[in-house]
Amino acid sequence: MGFMRFLVPSDERLRDEAVQRAYLMGMDYVPWASQASWDGQVLTVEREVRESGMLAIPWTVPAHGEYVLQTTSLVERRQPYLLPLELARGTLHRLRSQLSNWKLLGYRPSESTLRSIGAAQESFIVAATRQAEVPVCLAACDDCQRHCFDAEEAASLEFSLASIQARRLNQPLPTLLGVTLESPPLDARAEKWLQTAFNTAHIATCWSEIEQIAGTRSFAAIEHQLRWCREQGLKVIAGPLFRPSRRSWPAWLDTRGSDFSDLHRQVVEHVDATVNAFQGKVHAWHAVAGIVNDGEIRLSEEQRLRLTVSVIETIRKADARTPVVVSFDQPWGEYMTRRHFDLSPLHYADMLVRSELGVSGLGLEINFGYGSRATWPRDSFEISRLIDQWSLLGLPLLVFVTAPSDVTRDARAVEPCEPYPRLGPEGASPEWQRSFADRFTTLLLARSAVHSVIWNQGRDEVPHDFAHGGLFDSAGTRKPAIETLANLRHRFLS
Repeated sequence: MGFMRFLVPSDERLRDEAVQRAYLMGMDYVPWASQASWDGQVLTVEREVRESGMLAIPWTVPAHGEYVLQTTSLVERRQPYLLPLELARGTLHRLRSQLSNWKLLGYRPSESTLRSIGAAQESFIVAATRQAEVPVCLAACDDCQRHCFDAEEAASLEFSLASIQARRLNQPLPTLLGVTLESPPLDARAEKWLQTAFNTAHIATCWSEIEQIAGTRSFAAIEHQLRWCREQGLKVIAGPLFRPSRRSWPAWLDTRGSDFSDLHRQVVEHVDATVNAFQGKVHAWHAVAGIVNDGEIRLSEEQRLRLTVSVIETIRKADARTPVVVSFDQPWGEYMTRRHFDLSPLHYADMLVRSELGVSGLGLEINFGYGSRATWPRDSFEISRLIDQWSLLGLPLLVFVTAPSDVTRDARAVEPCEPYPRLGPEGASPEWQRSFADRFTTLLLARSAVHSVIWNQGRDEVPHDFAHGGLFDSAGTRKPAIETLANLRHRFLS
């Protein structure tokens, strides 16, 4: 058993939730199962291995909000590290490293970005050389983080816009921009904005809605949505055909008491029936989602892998031509931080690609800024690193994204997770969601590896997975984010 210790001089900066989510990881960014405790001064993080590693922990950045920050790689030692200083060192290191990589691609930071970088470096020097003066050191660490994030946001936008301009070559980008369509059918107000903002629809094929009574399937709602999409000239991605969650699985199916062979048979029959019902009517099958996360449906890693393979093979037998996509929630592997798993999301995807089952694309579900079973808030450089890492697998990437517009309780949200209270300087709001959609989508449009960007939750007035994550609120009123997405489509995709 190995451990690392970190001194936290101010208890105001370390919330209980942050302690619970702190974890250590190796240089491959794969989390180790970790256990964190805090005695009011020292944060101790334990894990099974004894080697150098990086600490990741939610931390509030002044004027920017709460993000999961990380240290550089640290060795175990008896003397505690000063946590604010090591987090500032880690953020500055990531900033300098990313900018160095981008400069090799021709990027030149603006004068204001260079000033922010210089201010961050000066603040870090003050923090590192005046550790004995605790108030001065902590203030300098905060200044370093703030300047780093100022530089990072500016650099990400500058690099993304330059990359988009280089990719366009006087013609629209080929990237698909879409939204998930849930049942029941859309009203006229929503239809108008979806036509304006998107060129693709992700039609949810929820098993629990299709087969409410065992053996009796109804595809009427999906047929209605497909007709509307054809009339609007939208590309269609249908699925996921299989997602191991209570909301997706029919109530009559006893997932805990059933024999796995029976469970396997039911899944295959459902997938086969759905694919045969819509063969030739969709442009891509979203085959499997949420398969590696240890969520509500208790299945072993081996059982999840067998189901994934069977779903893909079933689709291929019924429809050999339509592309097949497998998506992964929590692609940073947050679910691995408290219990050992053999496969990280990236390793799981790599195994599927190498198996030559016929997977055509890989999906990353970034349900941003929620607690359990979602993506903890990450900065734009971390999102860039993730995209670059997954692009090495050589398949097109489809990014499914959700972000909240409020932090209050959402009665129609099914998932047991709340939005982070400190998203942005003032927390999640419609304006914060709009700003996030703008920055995040622009960043993704700049990546040639990203084939599609799908807003993963359309409406809040119907039962949905994540609190306040839709583009239309509980009253059916559009949020500012959809106008921003419409502007991005008009600017870059048409």
